[in-house]
Amino acid sequence: MIKTSKKYIPFPVVRDVDCLISFSVLDTVAESDSTSASADDSGVFGNIASVNNGIRSPDGCYISLEKNLWSLNGEFEPLPDDTDGVNTGWWSEKLIGGGNTVKMRFDFAADVTTLGWTLYFDPKSGQYVKKIGITAYDSAGKKVHSGIYENDSPVFSLRQYLGGYRAVEFVFYEASHEGRRVRLTEVDFGITKNYDRNSLGRVSITYGADILSRSIPSRELIFTFDNSDKEYNLLNPDEVYQHLQEGQRIEVKMSVGGEEVGMGEFRFTSADVSRSGIAPEITAHDALYALDGSEFTGGTGAEMTLSQAVAAVLGDYELECAYDGGCGDTAVLLAPPAGSSARETLRLLAQAAMCTVYIDRRGVLRFAQISPASVADGMITSDELYDYSGVSVSEPADGVSLNASGEYRLDADGKQIRYIYTAGSQGVGSQVQTFSNPCVAPSMGSAVAQWLLEGLRMRKHYAVKNRCDPAVEIGDTVRIDDIFQNRENAVVTGIDISYDGTLSAVTKGVGR
Repeated sequence: MIKTSKKYIPFPVVRDVDCLISFSVLDTVAESDSTSASADDSGVFGNIASVNNGIRSPDGCYISLEKNLWSLNGEFEPLPDDTDGVNTGWWSEKLIGGGNTVKMRFDFAADVTTLGWTLYFDPKSGQYVKKIGITAYDSAGKKVHSGIYENDSPVFSLRQYLGGYRAVEFVFYEASHEGRRVRLTEVDFGITKNYDRNSLGRVSITYGADILSRSIPSRELIFTFDNSDKEYNLLNPDEVYQHLQEGQRIEVKMSVGGEEVGMGEFRFTSADVSRSGIAPEITAHDALYALDGSEFTGGTGAEMTLSQAVAAVLGDYELECAYDGGCGDTAVLLAPPAGSSARETLRLLAQAAMCTVYIDRRGVLRFAQISPASVADGMITSDELYDYSGVSVSEPADGVSLNASGEYRLDADGKQIRYIYTAGSQGVGSQVQTFSNPCVAPSMGSAVAQWLLEGLRMRKHYAVKNRCDPAVEIGDTVRIDDIFQNRENAVVTGIDISYDGTLSAVTKGVGR
């Protein structure tokens, strides 16, 4: 379950719900170049690379001995002794104001085109810079933009279309309060559009996983919004539509009773603007979606651990991975069929390691064995169900036949060796399901076949429409009522969420 407060109540009799979407229209070249930043002054917490890591707020409201800053109401907290892995943002050493300034510069290897700039200072402590200079340069070092701007908020956003620049300097002249240093958490090369129930039309969010890794569903977000101000104008190069780039970030939250539940971050895929242009439709997916068009050519047929094989498939592609229950140490073969995409190769490797693979809401590629637990994380009672439909039982499976042959398995004469592993009954009249996976290591063949059979024996399948608890995540166990008032545990394998002013979901799961 996604972490929530003790006051969180997902299913009150009457509830107030909202959907909050933050769409960052940023230049992806600038966003991905975390080594481009430099400053003429940095403090102890001067990790300048952190201003381009996608985190827009520090991890805490941290104490420092600046004038009139440390209040004694318990709001502030000391910095941890070890700040590795802690996002403090970037702090300057010197205090600004009274003629003292701090300059930060970003240089890029390729041209950058943006709709402006957004600077996130320190919203948790209320610190910001109230006078900011911005100068941009082209590849020849010529100024293409220069200005000084006033600011009165921890988030400074300047809407300024500028194309083809190679460097930008920010000069911080004066802090929000006398005797303060600069605390900068993030710099966005573009602007962020925020939508809620007052501007959204319909929203759908789809999560999914397959317990036997027969597929790796991509998380998908589709939403429409009010475009009556014509910001998404195909004919106006200065407006938002012209600057949509694949991979731009979209963050989604659901609010229930005033408590926000993070639904994860998505990456822009496509936009569809109708002729009227009043309700554009935006589609976005998770980071795994980009691997569809990437063919994996590094198959060697060598035996290695799952974590080693996944690292070889991902290469330089930055995607955090997590291996639950030690499955990262399971032996597999890096032997996908020729022409397999990187995404398909990951699926084969996960199945060969007897685990489910999916992207969680933190954007982590997670490998885990999921099944219904004896104790449920949450409940979907008859009060939350729209009706009692959506429960089915699959056909029984008596046995499994696993074909693990592959082009890398050849004998001394160069002929392909057949590896067939079985589990369960294989006799005449038995219902045997066949799988094919050349990434199964010979030492694991029988175990993988047995794991597949055990998964097929979880025959109860759920796809129940309910009022939606947005804190439910893939892999959670939920207890679901049926028409006979039985309450069965199911592991969640999919969630289709719909928002149109009201909130509902089709929760999918598997039970025994």
